[in-house]
Amino acid sequence: KTTGPTGQVGSSPPGHQPAPQSPRKSEGKVQSPRKGSSPPSSSSSSGGGGSVLSPGAVRSESKGDLKSAESSTVSELKNLAQSLMQNSDPVDDSPESSDRINLSWSPIYTLRAHLDSVRSFSFHGTQPVMISASEDYTVKVWSLQNLNKTKIDVECIHTYFGHTGPVYTCALDADTNWAFSGGADGKVMHWRLPSSLSSPPPLDPFQSYGRALSLLVSSLDFHSDAVWDLAFHPRKLLFSSSSDGSVALWDLNPDPSSSSSSNSSSRPKRVIEYESGEGVKDRRVVPTSMSVSGTDNNHLLVGYNSSALHLVDIETGKTISRMDPSSSPSEGELSSSSYRGPNVPDPSSQINKVVSHHMIPIAITAHEDRFIRYFDTRSGQCIHSMVGHLDSVSSLSIDPSGLFLLSGGHDSSIRMWDIGSKNCVKEFTGNRKKFDEAVNCVAH
Repeated sequence: KTTGPTGQVGSSPPGHQPAPQSPRKSEGKVQSPRKGSSPPSSSSSSGGGGSVLSPGAVRSESKGDLKSAESSTVSELKNLAQSLMQNSDPVDDSPESSDRINLSWSPIYTLRAHLDSVRSFSFHGTQPVMISASEDYTVKVWSLQNLNKTKIDVECIHTYFGHTGPVYTCALDADTNWAFSGGADGKVMHWRLPSSLSSPPPLDPFQSYGRALSLLVSSLDFHSDAVWDLAFHPRKLLFSSSSDGSVALWDLNPDPSSSSSSNSSSRPKRVIEYESGEGVKDRRVVPTSMSVSGTDNNHLLVGYNSSALHLVDIETGKTISRMDPSSSPSEGELSSSSYRGPNVPDPSSQINKVVSHHMIPIAITAHEDRFIRYFDTRSGQCIHSMVGHLDSVSSLSIDPSGLFLLSGGHDSSIRMWDIGSKNCVKEFTGNRKKFDEAVNCVAH
């Protein structure tokens, strides 16, 4: 647990170990995974420390099956790329086009209003709006429409107050205009977006000055420790993962027996816990990241601090498939005798972020041991494993076309990968470290 600047007590964020200058001190049941200590980190976890570790020994499955699964996935990606190219505009081979492609990445706008590290952010699906969560205990709403080209800095249009500790994760749903946030206080806050977003531009950030706006829909109080990740389901379901070892499923559909417009129950509909192959539940193995399956929204992908990845049936809460990094091909991967297995927390190789491809059945995970791993969700095999960054990989995001992957790491870089060839095609190194952390989150 950590003591914040104002005295509140909450769990330390996944993978966050401030430098001695920081006012927070680490103690209690949630410890930092940095420099060989324990448990998990989220998409904004600290990087670094220790040698590069491989997942361990290869299982007894034949290498031919693994290569077959990988070649099948690569083939699907090639077909997807070809179909997109056929439906796209003709390629411009002019020198001007080549110059535009080869330009270095540079910031277009800077959103500068938080007083501490930004841990997470999420874009609205249909409007030029985004929200951000920070360790300054707040969540901010930003409008990205009609931005002034001559002014790089952008002002936020609303700030949510309610958390009593650092906010580690946030999510935004385009259909309902709902926002969610979770943090060290163990609470999941359910917010409405301000009505000023629907007003014609230009937006006035001081429109509500002098008036108290209550945009809090409900506070979902169940977890006994820090909330590290949130995932929203199209059927108005919300998943929250916590360092108390549980994943809570919240049903946000209106209750017919209630007069309120939303379901403000503080009890989750279902609680999912880590389950080993023998059916034994163990809360020491903590969920660190989640993603609703892009090819079957009846399934949820849950990554753990033991580096295991589980495919869970949303209706029953039962684990359908257990994906273990030790099933990856051994070619090109460093051997490690320190791999503890999928049932033992291992902060040196834990999953920091999991994303699901929305066109083909693969999941991609970012690990503390600097690896990025590809899993076939049909066979449950790890089909590819590669060193993605010079320090721990904190976050991942797949672009809407499904061809490229963005990764952020605590080596201060953002990298773009071709999902089909697994090659890095672009790198941006304009970020700076703070307390041994650099890029906490990337998103499309």
